[in-house]
Amino acid sequence: MLILGGQLTLSSVKGGLVKPQPSHSNVRYGPDKRNVLDLWIPESAEPVPLLIFFHGGGFKQGGKQMIMPADVKDALANGIAIASVQYQFVHRDGLGDPERAGVQDVLRSSARAVQFLRHHSESFGIDKTRVACFGESAGAGTSLWIAAHDDLADPSSSDPVERESTRILAAGLTHCQFTYDLSKWIPEFSRRFGGGIKMFDSVDHAAFFGLTSEQYRGPEGVRGRAEADMISHLSPDDPPLMMVSFMSARKPLSLVGFSHHPLHVELVQARCAEVNVEMTALIPKERPEDGDYVKNNPSPVMAFLVGKLKPTEITPAESGNITIQALPVEE
Repeated sequence: MLILGGQLTLSSVKGGLVKPQPSHSNVRYGPDKRNVLDLWIPESAEPVPLLIFFHGGGFKQGGKQMIMPADVKDALANGIAIASVQYQFVHRDGLGDPERAGVQDVLRSSARAVQFLRHHSESFGIDKTRVACFGESAGAGTSLWIAAHDDLADPSSSDPVERESTRILAAGLTHCQFTYDLSKWIPEFSRRFGGGIKMFDSVDHAAFFGLTSEQYRGPEGVRGRAEADMISHLSPDDPPLMMVSFMSARKPLSLVGFSHHPLHVELVQARCAEVNVEMTALIPKERPEDGDYVKNNPSPVMAFLVGKLKPTEITPAESGNITIQALPVEE
């Protein structure tokens, strides 16, 4: 494969920043028509670390174009390759949708992108030992799932991609969910706010897993919920996490408020403390020290990830009880 590291042309403008054209566009990593990714590679004589972005959209919308230009620029400025991954959706038109997928299958398919990039790391000039993931909302949940799940590598597979590891060095999570076992959401929010959490009643839990109601209540549903329960997968050998919610901690009044609520951060933080996983939590609307930090460090997730991929080249910075790696951003 031809590597275009450093020879970058400029494309779309978003938020006043210009996003470089990918070194490789629409690279297919799996069999579904949405299993494609874009990849940017900095110029380097040595293999470079890799950041992998998963977009948000509730597993029903969005795409790889949602990666922020600033994140691409920051990665390249720090000598890090960055990929934006697109994945298939759960149903949008009911169980009759021929292109539907259960969330548990979407998560495994997304993890294949990690394996694919590792398998082709030599061609792309990537250091397969230095890989991290990040995303927002559904993409954050996907990144947490990859970070927490046991290695999916299958050494006996006939597919060489599947022989690669899915383990990563770190994950950055913005507006992440603590689990995709949706049956756990209402009990946790009810413990915090009491009854009256009604907006989630309209969500078809069975269809989210690509199952009928009967299947969801049976062994298939049990397996699917267990597979998608990120918080239960967390264990002491998992990589460091940063989890950020920019929402208020008041009782949620919408599905977005429900799925992006700081309670998700608190639940993951508590579990990480139990199993001794390093985690940095930022809830700037609720903790003054977090708010002050984010004002002075507007890209905390990127700073955290660069610090984990290039720890010897970054100077630690502290704010209150937060310790984070400071990111040198190229103007």
